[in-house]
Amino acid sequence: MSDLSPAGWTVEAARAEEVAGMVGLDGCALPAPDADDLTWVVRAQPGGAALATMRWRRGNSDTDLRAWFRLGWAVHAADDLKLFRRQRTLLLGHDLTGADELYGFATAAELGEDRATAAWAALLRVALQAVTPALGDEVRPCIAQLPGLRDDAGLSPVWQALGRHFHAQDLDAAQHQHGPGWERHMATLLPRHLVYASLLPATAQGALGRAAASAQALRQALVQVGFGWRGHVGLADGGPVLERWPSGF
Repeated sequence: MSDLSPAGWTVEAARAEEVAGMVGLDGCALPAPDADDLTWVVRAQPGGAALATMRWRRGNSDTDLRAWFRLGWAVHAADDLKLFRRQRTLLLGHDLTGADELYGFATAAELGEDRATAAWAALLRVALQAVTPALGDEVRPCIAQLPGLRDDAGLSPVWQALGRHFHAQDLDAAQHQHGPGWERHMATLLPRHLVYASLLPATAQGALGRAAASAQALRQALVQVGFGWRGHVGLADGGPVLERWPSGF
């Protein structure tokens, strides 16, 4: 347990029953953690109600094959025609397979953005202190995938423009039916060749790499402790995948 002055908040290991009913940043109930995962909550006082929670999962490249899209650029140039065009691209890959991951983010509805940022910062300080010694000398990042943008109807522009052509089910229904590992199955259905993002509707292009409003406080806290975005996005909604690499890499 850590005393987080001056607010007086504390960070403790979570009790299973209090986390089970919490709703995540994406509006979904939190999945059950794996046996070896670590889960923390921040409280206004010891033993009080949980204000926010997060989990840490140690990566395993031998058994945990995962995929993301990497945003890049393709350049088309013709000197004789005086043409030069940069096209945004998406390429499915497994660059971050084996990474440790922070996930299972949830916060109490009554927290404002400033207090939510402080709560996430408190959790991150304790989490990173607890897990860093386990990394040893391995060059392996820690990642945090944030939920992507939704429109006024609650639909993901990225899913509507791309994912649903390969998996016709509604995004929320697919996540509910297949559970937290469903993106692993989704990856087998998506194209392995380069996808030109410029062929997608403008709303989908504009959503790539952007986090939902509910995740902005968390993103700010992650950036404060050294996480950054290197162009990876989630397969389903195009939300950003933030990375934190060992010092000096």
